Formats: sequence, C-alpha cells, structure tokens
Amino acid sequence: MKVMLIGAPAAGKSTYISASYGHLYYDGITTDTRRFRHDKDMTLSYNSRLLEKFNSYRNGYYPLPDADFFRYSMDILWDGKTVGEIEWIDMAGGDIFSTSARQSTVRRNLRECDAVIAFYAVDNIITHDQQKFDDTVGMICEMCELIEYEIRNRSRPLMVSNVFTKSDLASQEEKDLIWDQLKEWLTYDGAESITYFTTCVPPEIPTPVPMVGLMVYAMYYDYYYRGLKDKLRVFKNRKIDNLQSGLINYLERECPKICWYRWRIKD
Repeated sequence: MKVMLIGAPAAGKSTYISASYGHLYYDGITTDTRRFRHDKDMTLSYNSRLLEKFNSYRNGYYPLPDADFFRYSMDILWDGKTVGEIEWIDMAGGDIFSTSARQSTVRRNLRECDAVIAFYAVDNIITHDQQKFDDTVGMICEMCELIEYEIRNRSRPLMVSNVFTKSDLASQEEKDLIWDQLKEWLTYDGAESITYFTTCVPPEIPTPVPMVGLMVYAMYYDYYYRGLKDKLRVFKNRKIDNLQSGLINYLERECPKICWYRWRIKD
C-alpha cells in the first residue's frame, strides 16, 4: 500500500512520521501505561533515515525538514513474517502549491496512492497574522481540492488522515472551532477519513493513531484489493487475527466514534 504525506512547509510531517515510527519500532504500541503488544511480536521494518530523525527527536531536538521527497518502506511483521507493506511517499512542503513546478509530481504520486496523511499546522490557523492566515486557508483549500479530485477520478478506495499538528498551542475551544469550520472540507464522500489533533513537542511522542490506522488499513487493503487471500489465510493460521484485533481494539479505545471494525480481515 502506498501512502502519501503532504502538508505545507513546517507543518510537522518530518517530526510526526519519524517520532511515531520510532515509537512503534522501539516500544510497540502503548495506551495509558498498558502495552498490549510487545515490539518483538509486532515489529516494523528498519529505515535508518527515519530512526535517525527519531533519535534526534527523543533527545529533545526537532528533526531537520526534508527539502526533497523521499520514499520509505514499512513492513508489518507478525511472528517474523510480513503481513502488510506500506510505502511512504514524503513530499516536500512547497510542492503542493499550484505555483510549484513540481505539483504535477504531487498529482501523479497522489493518483498512485492508496492513502493520504494531510498535515495542517494549528499555529498557522489561529494566528493573528492576516497574511499567514490567508495563506494557510488557501493551502488547506488547495490540498482538499487535490484530494477531492483524486477521489472522484479513481476506481479503488482511498483513506485520508487529517493530522493537525502543534495542537498544544490551541485551546480546546479553538480546536473545536477549527473542526467546525473545516469539517465540510475534511470529510470526503467516497473515502474513509479521520481527523486527529496531535502535539509534536520533543521528546513527547505524538499520537500514533493515524499510523496504526494505516497499518490496519494496509492489511485490509492487501487482503481485499491485492489478491493476497491465500497468503493471508496462512498467516491467519498463525493467529494474524490476534494482531489485527489488538490494533483495532487500541484504535477503538482512542477514537471510539470511528467504525474501525469495518477493516477487520474476515474469511
């Protein structure tokens, strides 16, 4: 499954992807103080660039932003076997704008993707700088229109995760207002979508909910849309359903209003 990461410059893409990836790689998934799956049983593939950024974050420093786009591979392992594959396509922030010479590259990669994580920086929305606010609203509209166009012109499903970063800079009232004003843009007909507010302050780990959601979706997508039923049936005999159930139980605790059960693998 291919996942595209898009957002304006300084929206928090590099910070979020490296911090949440490193957290899952080293620590497994935690909720409160209870870990339901140890990382030796649910391990991600090794990406030295992401882990280098994570180590910087864990030591209290923001990772350097990417000036170009990169591709990362993530394997979801169970008992030493790959049960899901995710390729991350990380676009540079400025490439999303219509004035960019590389927006055609953004559109082409978006067309090839099965899921999107769109990043929005909260501080640019609640700012008193009118020019910054206008630029941010324009960027949000442009990103949403790109995604909406792709949804209307594809035959396979698309998952969209809207991640609002730096939410520690906003009050709950401000976050509620942001969602109320933008929900019509961020809720897409014909696509699975979630919206989540997260903090990215080193060394505090941002919520891994969007990434875990994509892991569950990747297994579901491989099963139903890539013809891997025979392959996954073998893994189900090795209790792959326990892994997926554990991931979904975590998501249901964190986001109870979303019907994650729709993505369960069933024979």
